[in-house]
Amino acid sequence: MRWPLQAGSAQCHSVSGLEGQQLLEFTLANGLRLGLFKIQRAGLIEEKQPEEDVPQVGVLQEEPASVFSSFKGPNGTCSTSDNTWIEQSNLWLKAGEPAYVTLLSAGTNTLIEMPIETRLDLPLLPIKSMSSDTLVIDNDGNQFTIKKGALAAERAIHQTRLEFDVPAVMQPTMFVISGRQRIANNGWQCFIRGVMVEP
Repeated sequence: MRWPLQAGSAQCHSVSGLEGQQLLEFTLANGLRLGLFKIQRAGLIEEKQPEEDVPQVGVLQEEPASVFSSFKGPNGTCSTSDNTWIEQSNLWLKAGEPAYVTLLSAGTNTLIEMPIETRLDLPLLPIKSMSSDTLVIDNDGNQFTIKKGALAAERAIHQTRLEFDVPAVMQPTMFVISGRQRIANNGWQCFIRGVMVEP
């Protein structure tokens, strides 16, 4: 599928007929890859299992409602981790309003730093706050650090809720969310996700 797009503009096209586990690839006319996005699917949510005198631990369940999942974002400065992805209920965030997305990270050896420099010609969407039931989150004022918490071993996939104050825009605009995740015996891997904001 090809859709001509003028610089500085945005378009929406329905791909609702696509099914399965395929990834959609976005490229510019010159062949530059903008990123890969997973076809809309059921999201992952936490279902609490209460027990007396025992800390509650989330269990991942399939949710009937679908979400938009981005596994690989706009081309960045280093490899994009397959173990970290973003989910949001809608493709578009609304300008001038609070917004939330869910960061999901696989594995228990979680160490994530956000944001990082991308050197992309796209504005960074600043993070207002983060919260997680199983991970420890530190904030030094400039960067969030997500670490393994006391309950981290109870789950293979961890959820971190990111809150943003979305800036006002005059036209549809792509912002980026950036971070890097520690990979055992392999240093760091970056992840950069594009998010769309409408006026």
